[in-house]
Amino acid sequence: GVAKGVQPKWLNEKLEIVWLSLETKSIATGIIQPMRARQSIRIHKRLNPLHRHPHFKTALHLIQTLQEKGFQTVLAGGSVRDSLLGRTPKDLDIATAAPPEVVESSFAHTLAIGKEFGTIVVVEGQENFEVTTFRREGPYTDGRHPDHVEFTDMIEDAKRRDFTVNALFYDPVKTEVLDFVGGTEDLLKRILRTVGD
Repeated sequence: GVAKGVQPKWLNEKLEIVWLSLETKSIATGIIQPMRARQSIRIHKRLNPLHRHPHFKTALHLIQTLQEKGFQTVLAGGSVRDSLLGRTPKDLDIATAAPPEVVESSFAHTLAIGKEFGTIVVVEGQENFEVTTFRREGPYTDGRHPDHVEFTDMIEDAKRRDFTVNALFYDPVKTEVLDFVGGTEDLLKRILRTVGD
């Protein structure tokens, strides 16, 4: 969750512009651009805690490699949330439009540990990076794993995630946060809300 009383610097700097853009749908050039739905926004912001992560340069290389092949590829989930809160993230999870077979063939050392769920582990030096194809999930009859997955786009992938604040994406090449479910607004309001509520 989000710690009460902790106000990241970016919230203080951008709060007025963020609210103006969400409530009036006006564009603050270079900071926020509205996307398809009212809650969907693109925030042009360099997430310094992410860029300072010891494995960021390697993650950036993986992302650029897949982007150069024409596949939308971003950092996803908790690492984006933590960075917006000014915290250094623990893990750098990568989400992509590239099918698992493309991820496997794009890098020299991979592990197909979760391939049936769209996840390939890319091994670079001593580090492992989970690269997961954007997906939509079926029911969880065993309580742990989806019965099936269907590969899809970033918006549908955001909708399958647990909380809105964990359904954020960051493109480190364009230095922009992508939010399709109102996660940044919930972060501002200190609300923990499930996706779809």
